[in-house]
Amino acid sequence: MWEVGNVVSVQIPKGFGYGFNVTTDRGKRPLVLFVYETKEEAEAARGQIAAAIERALLVQPFAPVM
Repeated sequence: MWEVGNVVSVQIPKGFGYGFNVTTDRGKRPLVLFVYETKEEAEAARGQIAAAIERALLVQPFAPVM
């Protein structure tokens, strides 16, 4: 149900960084974008987040509070 995207170059207001999205498999809707200064930082974070999702018993977004 959840997918962690590949690390890619990302344009940000202060220049460029490296980042990845976490998406759902339904429609590939991006849920969150993580951006880091270096590709190495982004790759390390991607690995940690992917492992956290894979090992979790449940991954569920919270509904917005009104």
